[in-house]
Amino acid sequence: MANHKSSEKRARSTEKKRQRNSNYLSSVRTAVKKYRFALNGLAAGTGEEAAKVMELLTKAQSALAKAASKGLLHKNNAARSIGRLTQAFKGLQKSGAAASATSKPKAKTAKSSAKKSAAKKPAKKTAAKSAKSKK
Repeated sequence: MANHKSSEKRARSTEKKRQRNSNYLSSVRTAVKKYRFALNGLAAGTGEEAAKVMELLTKAQSALAKAASKGLLHKNNAARSIGRLTQAFKGLQKSGAAASATSKPKAKTAKSSAKKSAAKKPAKKTAAKSAKSKK
């Protein structure tokens, strides 16, 4: 327990902040959960409108971004969560509400493999030049 007047005040203010942060994070989780339930309902064909799901997505994204700006979540954690929520909605739109709302990892693109092969080519040329200079 705190023994000094300043440390007692610090303990009180810390408890207030903890309660406030806990309440805010709870509302963020609730917003995300409402969106996921609506998205699953849209996928199951229960009649959830895409506009309503899009509105819930916007609310969830806003709540996550605000939590990151307040320091309750790490900014990369919030960005990753927002990206996954958006990816689930887009995946559902592409499949015509037939696929599940789970996100899948991205496949390698042709651009990334082309960059890797382009990076390897100069290394081969320098090796050939050094072999010629040794002769």
